[in-house]
Amino acid sequence: MATVPSGTKFIGLAANYPTIERRSALINSESEAYTMQDITDTVAASVPAPLWGNITGTLSNQTDLNSELSGKQATLVSGTNIKTINGSSVLGSGDLVVGGGSALPLALEYNDTDLTIWSNGKNNIVSNTNFGEETLKAITTGYQNTMFGFQTGRNVQGGYKNVGFGNNVLNATTTGYANIAIGNEAMYASATANTNIAIGDSALRNGTLGYSNNIAIGQSALQQTSNAFNNTAIGTWSLLNNQTGSGNTAVGYRTLRQTSSVSNITAFGSNVMENNSTGTFLTGVGYFALQSNTTGSQNTGVGYCALYQNTTGIYNTALGDRALMTNTTGNQNVGVGVYAGYSTSNGNYNTSVGYSALYSNINGNQNVAVGTNSLYNITSGSNNVGIGWGSSPSSGSATDSVSVGYFVRGNTGSIVLGSNASSTSGTHCVVLGRDASATSSNQFVVGSTTYNAGSVTTESNSSTKVWNVIINGVAQKILLA
Repeated sequence: MATVPSGTKFIGLAANYPTIERRSALINSESEAYTMQDITDTVAASVPAPLWGNITGTLSNQTDLNSELSGKQATLVSGTNIKTINGSSVLGSGDLVVGGGSALPLALEYNDTDLTIWSNGKNNIVSNTNFGEETLKAITTGYQNTMFGFQTGRNVQGGYKNVGFGNNVLNATTTGYANIAIGNEAMYASATANTNIAIGDSALRNGTLGYSNNIAIGQSALQQTSNAFNNTAIGTWSLLNNQTGSGNTAVGYRTLRQTSSVSNITAFGSNVMENNSTGTFLTGVGYFALQSNTTGSQNTGVGYCALYQNTTGIYNTALGDRALMTNTTGNQNVGVGVYAGYSTSNGNYNTSVGYSALYSNINGNQNVAVGTNSLYNITSGSNNVGIGWGSSPSSGSATDSVSVGYFVRGNTGSIVLGSNASSTSGTHCVVLGRDASATSSNQFVVGSTTYNAGSVTTESNSSTKVWNVIINGVAQKILLA
């Protein structure tokens, strides 16, 4: 585009006679020709933007005006396209007060100096504090209650000194006092329970009758307790189904889970006495100790899987890892040591002390085993005594034997004393001394060829009575008067 300089003069004649052809050569050499478009563009560039007044024509043709109108903000309407503050419009002049005085709900109180805010609940009892929908909604005279959560303490009337945190905690409590409940629906159903502690989802949840002095920590701990006292349950599902049993202590996952009405049981460890229903005066300490016990009473199992399979057996004591582990119905057995009495199932009145003592016994009775692997081979034999490392008859069915010493091998009706002494070749023998050994039944053996027991001398004596014995490995006849 060519711009026409300011002050330019235009000369024109009739049509068809261009001005440039009528001027002198000098003027033509000093002149410049402009088209009508040049003149129009020059004028348009020098005209300022329009100031709108009356507008005629079609509005849609006013493109520059439409552009201006499209960028304009809509009219503000309080509560419609601009929010209010506490119901007051933000439009207009002046200041709005935010966060103090009458701007707070009437249920809340505050202290600007201490920067604190609280609610005393219904009836504005100054020692009560509550936050949450329907908390302390029924309070009449109760005091020193603290409630946080949806419907927590919603029915408390005269109850006092209760603390509840969580959804529906202490929901049905009316006059109960001095309870602490933390967790979803903890102590949900009881109206009159007192001085309990429940921490965990559904801890002490379902009991409707009064109960007191219980401690439940863990999901569903003491969940069904209704009319019981002085119980302590720590661990998920511990004492889950207890209803009326009192004085129980259960610590660990699922401990005493099925117990409903029995009292005075002590259980420490995961799954300890999990299936006990009516057994009483029980003590179980260790993972899976007395886990299968149902009705057996006055049993004590201490150690991993001690008395694990016991169901109805009574008066048993097991101390040690897997001691008396497979006992089911046997009574009055004692197993002290790792694997002591391990295989005993329904044997009675057995005592085993030491690692794997009486390990293989199944139904033998009244055996006494003291020492590592003592009476290890006995399976069904009864009335045997084994004292010392490995002291045991070779036969699992041997009875009435006494084996005393290191690796002694007794037999039915035999008494064998001495390291490595044995009566495996005969029954009803007496064998005394290290390495002493009977060669057949009904022998009296003293000493061995290697380890003599005294000395034998030759004398002339006459008698018709002799006692055939083996002394120091040699058959002898002892003259009797």
